[in-house]
Amino acid sequence: MSTTTTMNVLRRLPRRALHRRPASTSTPPPPQPPPPGPRPRLRAPALTALAVLGFGTAYTLGALFPPSVATLLSPRPAPGPPSDIASPASLAYTAQLEKTLQELPLLDKLRKEGLAEAPSGASEGEWYETRPYTTVPEHRRVNNLTA
Repeated sequence: MSTTTTMNVLRRLPRRALHRRPASTSTPPPPQPPPPGPRPRLRAPALTALAVLGFGTAYTLGALFPPSVATLLSPRPAPGPPSDIASPASLAYTAQLEKTLQELPLLDKLRKEGLAEAPSGASEGEWYETRPYTTVPEHRRVNNLTA
């Protein structure tokens, strides 16, 4: 933009502002209200307090009622093992679990198929069941995930 064009623009603005009807019967517009005074500087602390309150509330509600996706990514810790393995409640739970596992339909099917494929006179077929960790001492079984 050249200097001449800038000067023309600046010259035109005052002409438009001064170009009024000299013989008007209308009343002049009411005076402009004074600009508002300076507002108190409480805006930043109030916004900070609202933000802290909002994030605190969201965190608390998220901790109490976690969404399902969050529990999939970071599941809640499982209860620990029983304090006394030899207690009657622990032994009853273990016996019930063992019975449920031994009666699984798939396991029964595999046992029957294994006996059917066994050569005549053999008590076991190609596959057999085993529990290798029953003979591992307790002090070694504690730190072994598969035992």
